[in-house]
Amino acid sequence: MEAEESASPGSTITIDGLLPGQYTVAVLGVNSSGLVTYYGRSSEVTVSPRETSAASVSMQNVEGILVSVSCSWVDDDGNWNSSIVTGYDASFIIKAVGLGKNLSYSASASVSDSTASFGIFTSEYGGSSSATATVQNFLEPGITYNFTVTASSLGWERSYSGSSTLRLENGRNYVSVDLH
Repeated sequence: MEAEESASPGSTITIDGLLPGQYTVAVLGVNSSGLVTYYGRSSEVTVSPRETSAASVSMQNVEGILVSVSCSWVDDDGNWNSSIVTGYDASFIIKAVGLGKNLSYSASASVSDSTASFGIFTSEYGGSSSATATVQNFLEPGITYNFTVTASSLGWERSYSGSSTLRLENGRNYVSVDLH
């Protein structure tokens, strides 16, 4: 179950109507542009019937989160070969699945010698990207995501795909995906 509340810095909020059970509290600090600039997450909080439970959340600046994706094309045996795909601009669809979130991003990059690299996620202060850190597409640090990448181009006869798992941290993150 998700519940969303708005609050001012330094204030306390109460979320009513939660069923008994274990919950994690995540707090996203959003600037006037709608971008997530601060983030905090509690450990599990036990909610019991007719009792108030407290969660303490320490916030950290997350304006510099970046996921750099490196793709390598491999043959049927899993070996990289520089001549599998080369000399094309490609479109990439990146899906990130973790802790109940299922997010999707897109990117474009040139493929040279069966490799391509691009950044898929950053804040407005971290440079260009295909997605800005809004509440709807924010990748939470400390969470393990499975990144699935699909690459296609008008010059190719088929699409290529692969996946890799990464625990996201605050700052620069690198994920390497072999495409088949």
